Amino acid sequence: MKPRNAREKEVFALYRRLPELSDTQVLWLKQEVMERRIYTSGKKCWCTYCGGEWEEKIEKEEGVAQLAECPHCGHKAVVHWGRNKTFHEFAYAQFLQVFKGWQVIRYVMFGWWCKEGREPELKIKDVIQKWCQPGRPMITLSCYIGMCSYYRSSPYSWYDEELSVKPNHGHWYSEWMKVSTYPRMSILPVYKKHIGSHPNFDDLDLFAPTLLGDVFGCPYLESLWKEGKWGELQEMWHYTDELNKYWPSIKIALRHGFKPAHWISYFDYLKALKFLHYDMHSPRYVAPPDWLQIHDLVMRQYRNRIEKMESRRNEAQRLRWAMEEEERARQRQEDAKKSATAFLERIAKFVDLRIESADIEIIPLKSVEEFWAEGEAMHHCVFNMGYYKKPESLILSARNKEDGERVETIEVDLQQWAVRQSQGKYNVPSEKHEEIVSLVKGAMPEIKRLSASRS
Repeated sequence: MKPRNAREKEVFALYRRLPELSDTQVLWLKQEVMERRIYTSGKKCWCTYCGGEWEEKIEKEEGVAQLAECPHCGHKAVVHWGRNKTFHEFAYAQFLQVFKGWQVIRYVMFGWWCKEGREPELKIKDVIQKWCQPGRPMITLSCYIGMCSYYRSSPYSWYDEELSVKPNHGHWYSEWMKVSTYPRMSILPVYKKHIGSHPNFDDLDLFAPTLLGDVFGCPYLESLWKEGKWGELQEMWHYTDELNKYWPSIKIALRHGFKPAHWISYFDYLKALKFLHYDMHSPRYVAPPDWLQIHDLVMRQYRNRIEKMESRRNEAQRLRWAMEEEERARQRQEDAKKSATAFLERIAKFVDLRIESADIEIIPLKSVEEFWAEGEAMHHCVFNMGYYKKPESLILSARNKEDGERVETIEVDLQQWAVRQSQGKYNVPSEKHEEIVSLVKGAMPEIKRLSASRS
């Protein structure tokens, strides 16, 4: 994102003026960070450090990491068996330096591509930078970091990306990296003084990058460090979001000597206090002497409040669903009335239609109720599927003259003037199927004439 304030604009302008890595630093990358390999097919070898190739017979020993020495560069490396002609790899390293009054932590990606018989091609790029000042929030510059682990670990995704200001999420931007640290560090005196004050942090080279980037990049963690609250610092290290939310209450608790068994449970307790509108600046609540009892009481109140809210929300949801269902039922009734009215207007032309033979009578279904009765008697879907709503269809019922028993239901296509289907009970053609279809086809001119007439 674009710089939003004066400090971010200053950092964004300064990072372009950072000097390139020196020859000594690049040599350290090549010697200490770059992975060396020697590929061999058994007789011919080549070195990934210099690209040199030579003839040498190496006997393969199973289960043993074999070493060989390159006669061109003199480096020893692990032997890898295969016919590989190319090799590419990348790694990350961090450099600490002081620039224009800022403490800068540079995370550099170092990639190299090599081919048998050629010198390796090196590419170096700053991918993350953390800019720190005493008592001020850290500013992070980074290339785009996707959530996909392949994208974050792929060297090809970095080189076309420019650094930009990122939201400060503490250690997240570099915690997934396997980083080597350049041993010759340049650190602001104020940071060096504070780092050296920790009784267990004697190894400055090991701990300085993490402290400068995480602890001294967060003013709350920095305050804990300066006050010598090592236990609280260790537990709150990765909870900068909670510190931002509840720091005034945490300061009051620390001032009164309050120390819970687990600070993460205390953060949940503060969240419940804030939700219940307790006084977040009162030692009675933020630093209670009977911590366990008060914790259980507040959590019980919090749970009850949440349950009541969920109950109200569920009741409101049920009422909304009932109203919506009532509206849908009303709409269905209106639609059914409209469909029935439209059907009666269409069927009025065919009310007097009667197709007969010696023992069969075929008449139209004249109302929605008759469609329901037809579907129930014949066990098919003429009513359920709303055939009375189809303006291009005429539904007829074939019955025995003698007893009035229903035999088949016929659908006539009023556009193609053809029998679309004729089904008996359970959608099985009856014994009189052919006769019924023949009768309807014979009466098609009469159906066509009635359809063209005015009702």
